[in-house]
Amino acid sequence: MRDTPHASRVPALILAGIAILNLARGAFHWLAPDSGAGSVAGMNLSYPNAPDVVFLLAVTGVSQLLWGVCYLYIALRQRFLVSFALGTQAAASALVLVTEYWLKPPVSPVPGRFAHVTTLALSVAGLAIAAVVSRRNRRG
Repeated sequence: MRDTPHASRVPALILAGIAILNLARGAFHWLAPDSGAGSVAGMNLSYPNAPDVVFLLAVTGVSQLLWGVCYLYIALRQRFLVSFALGTQAAASALVLVTEYWLKPPVSPVPGRFAHVTTLALSVAGLAIAAVVSRRNRRG
C-alpha cells in the first residue's frame, strides 16, 4: 500500500520549519547590535574582550542564515536531500546539547536551548517519518 502524497511531504515541511527558525535566529544574531549577547543572554559586555563575543555570535548568525537558506532550498526544490539535511541538523543539534550539558557547560543557562532541543526532536521525527514512508513505498 502506497502512502498518500501528504505523508511524504511531512519531512520536507519539518525541514522548512527548521529553515525558518534558523533564518530568524541567524538574522537576529547577525543584525542585532550586541548579537544578542547582552540583550538576550544577559552577558556582561563591559569588559575589553566583549567585542569578540559579539563578533563570534554574529558569525554564528551568518552560519545559521546560510543553513536556513540551504534547508529551505532543499525542502522546496531538492526533496531527495531532505533526509540528509534532517540528519545533518539532528547531529548538529545533538552535538550542541552535548557541548552545553557535558563538555563545556556555560556559566548561565543558554537562552536558545529550546531551539536546539526543538530542532533535534523535529529532525529525528522527520527522519522517522521519512523512513516509514520509504519502507511502505518499497513494499508496494
